[in-house]
Amino acid sequence: MAVEVHSISNSKGLRFVYSDVLRHEEYLQANGILIQNPAYAKARFCIVDALQVTKQIISKQEIYACAEHSKHRSDSTPKFIVAVLAGSNLSYGLARMWEVLADASNWSIKIFNQQDADSAYDWLQKEYQSLFGEPLDNFDLTEVLVPKIVLED
Repeated sequence: MAVEVHSISNSKGLRFVYSDVLRHEEYLQANGILIQNPAYAKARFCIVDALQVTKQIISKQEIYACAEHSKHRSDSTPKFIVAVLAGSNLSYGLARMWEVLADASNWSIKIFNQQDADSAYDWLQKEYQSLFGEPLDNFDLTEVLVPKIVLED
């Protein structure tokens, strides 16, 4: 499994890029590094790119923990947008489970399957305009915030 986190859109957003095997440990490790970066607090949206994930090793309890983390983060960031790009039916189902559990965060969340991934960017632009009253011009990489983390089995 590998995860890398980028600052995008002139530091307005974050992009988590997961590949290979998805495990909760990488999510925790990336967040542990990221939470110390000032860009984390400034972010108004997040793209979780799981299109290259080939296998998921994540329990129901870990999905609950991810949702609790989201609810806790929403206390300091009540206006936030999350787009999840799921590369398989299983990834889509796990993301939907998190979405339902994280609903109390009042974040704007939408899960996209692989076929609809391109429409995520249009949706993000509309949501951003609606929530923040300004356009979101691009999704260009600003900087790598968390270099690729690879945990071996």
